Formats: sequence, C-alpha cells, structure tokens
Amino acid sequence: MKRIMITMVVAIMFTSSIAFGADKVGPFGLGVGTSTLSDVEKVLTENGCRYKKTGVNKFTKGPMYVAGCNMGIDGLNETLYIFEADNTLAGVVIGLNKNKFSSMFDNFNSKYKLVNKEIPFVGNKFASFKKQNVTMELDSPHMSFAMEARYISDSLLKRFQNTNAVERESKKQKEAAAF
Repeated sequence: MKRIMITMVVAIMFTSSIAFGADKVGPFGLGVGTSTLSDVEKVLTENGCRYKKTGVNKFTKGPMYVAGCNMGIDGLNETLYIFEADNTLAGVVIGLNKNKFSSMFDNFNSKYKLVNKEIPFVGNKFASFKKQNVTMELDSPHMSFAMEARYISDSLLKRFQNTNAVERESKKQKEAAAF
C-alpha cells in the first residue's frame, strides 16, 4: 500500500511539473515557442521592468519588444523579445557583460545538450546548445565588453538562415554582374 502511494505521488509530481511548464525552454520562466506576448508582459511587469515595442521582426513578421531591466541578474543589460505574427515567443536575445560567459556556459551545459563549442584562451567565444525545438547560443566577441545569450526557436533559426543564404547569393550575383 505504501509503495502504491509513493508511486502515485511521484506520478502526480511528474505530470503536474509538465502541466505547469517545468520543462519550458527559455529564460525567466518563459518558454520559447510556448509563451505569448501577454506572458512576457506579465513577467516583465512583475519584475518592475519597463519595455517598449521596437518594431516588427523581418523573419517572423511579429512584434519585437526590448526591456532594459536586469531581472535581478548582475550584468544583464538589455533583453530583446521576438514574437511570431500570432504573438508566440520565437526568440530572446539577452545582452550581458562579457565576464558572464563562463557562468552562463556552465549553466547552459548543465541544462542543455552541447552542440558546438569554440572557447579559445584568447579570441571570440561561442557555444551552442539544444533542447526540444530551441537552440541556445552564447556569443562573446573578443574585442567587446558585451556578450549575448540567445534562445531561438528552430523555425526562426531556419528562416534566418534561409534568408541570409538568399541575400548572400543575391549580393554575390549583383557584384559579379558589376564586373
């Protein structure tokens, strides 16, 4: 009887953690691909953050918002929220002080699958991680005082890569035609 009760409690804990979004992939309790604009607004408001709409994203055709508060994290400078046209969160770009790279890498490495790592002693530092349908990237340019932590949905990443490939090819053809 005791064994059945323990099994039931574990099962309830597991299903409730899924139901309440414990497996969301994204920062600040938000889920890329699952949270909405109203979810983001709620989290920002609860943390006393001011935010403003900065335009429409070229790849998603959805709104973008920027928040300048640190969400209680030292070294966080600014966060860009990118939404799909239906107001679903498609990406988050977090601007941080460069000295956060190591701690962010350790944090991401403990939560997500490491896909790529380029961390020289001197030079640009980059790492990418994957979980579900979200890619996380840490990007710290060598000659900068800032770095970015990015959470990007697979659909946004694919549109970005496809558009960039088309633009590069178009530029290449335009330059070739000039000579």
